[in-house]
Amino acid sequence: MFLLPPLWSHINDPISLRPNRPIAQVIENNDCTLIQAELPGAQTEHLKVELNDDELSIKLTPPAETDDHEGELLWQEFKLEPVSLRYHIPRSYDRDGLSATLRDGLLTVELKKSAPEVKKIEINTGAPQVLS
Repeated sequence: MFLLPPLWSHINDPISLRPNRPIAQVIENNDCTLIQAELPGAQTEHLKVELNDDELSIKLTPPAETDDHEGELLWQEFKLEPVSLRYHIPRSYDRDGLSATLRDGLLTVELKKSAPEVKKIEINTGAPQVLS
């Protein structure tokens, strides 16, 4: 499989240096590959999942923050931030067999594998060619 990690991924960076990095995983089975990203608080109207050539992009553009809580905010650990993830998708996946589901803050993108294409190569007879 040639699915590359997202372009923002840095193996040895502590998570604390990337506070807005969503938790994501790639799961492969016999007939498909799943890309899952935790996006708590995200809504479908703020998400965009696109496949352009061999690049799958997942973008979250949250709405402008509103002050919809009563009283004074004393502590906040949760804030919906913009997210941009990109993955290289090999040609061995069906371009029409993509689907995305957002449920309980978990985005799941399903990539169906294509049947391997076997190309028959004709064998010619004749004198061998000499390379110079």
